[in-house]
Amino acid sequence: MKNIRQINLFYEALKKDFPFKGYIETSSEIGKETARLILSLLPFKSKVLDFGSGPVDKTALISRLGYDCYACDDLCDEWHLENNNRELILSFAEKEKIKFTLIKDGSLPYYQQEYFDAVLILDVIEHWHNSPRELLNTLIKYLKPGGYLFVGMPNSVNIRKRISVVMGKTNYCSLESFYYCGEPWRGHVREYTQMETEQLIKYQGLKIVYSFCINTMINKHNKLKNNYLKLTYKILTNIFPRWRDSILVIGQKPKYWKPVLYSPENAAKYIKRPVISRSI
Repeated sequence: MKNIRQINLFYEALKKDFPFKGYIETSSEIGKETARLILSLLPFKSKVLDFGSGPVDKTALISRLGYDCYACDDLCDEWHLENNNRELILSFAEKEKIKFTLIKDGSLPYYQQEYFDAVLILDVIEHWHNSPRELLNTLIKYLKPGGYLFVGMPNSVNIRKRISVVMGKTNYCSLESFYYCGEPWRGHVREYTQMETEQLIKYQGLKIVYSFCINTMINKHNKLKNNYLKLTYKILTNIFPRWRDSILVIGQKPKYWKPVLYSPENAAKYIKRPVISRSI
């Protein structure tokens, strides 16, 4: 309880200082939960990398709690490039004592291997166009043995999406947002279920430490305004936790971890291929 009160105090102060009003409220629950778990897992001054940090809202909360924070992002979403938003983000990161690396040309940033105590990859993997295997290999290399990888994203089978499909609607992004987007597409490519996220961590050779789904749709800043719908949503997702809208899974790096290499055998086993008969 002490940690939760402390986080809430820092969060309320952060809301006043954050340069984009109303932004962090939409991701507050997963940000607070990540901060709570870092407080429970890591001593103060531990080194934390936030990969794909966006405007460093979650990173700033963790930094204010007493951690040595690093962040990286290409800051190429459309709203990042509007007005002077990118400059505001970089200035805010510096003010919050976050060591920010601006990714250029799609290249992954360079950090010393086994340098960080925790690496966060929140709301990132679902945007990845290729297999996340090589990305995760790189990020896990940066982790110290015994360090923690935090993977968070929207739940591909949350109750809102289940209802949408039953109603004949899509569970993907809206057609309009995809059709009218610039190039390349920066939206969601593949979301995961909780069990798939856990399997992803296991494929990478990490031990699952925490795994749960979180409700972010029922805070006061979300689109679910009707109190009756909120209550129904809360009851149903308490009965069926895997119907909640967001996922957070934490894996721990073992002492003798090795990167996971591409395997033609696994590709042949799991990727569907057409049946081809040779003509004589």
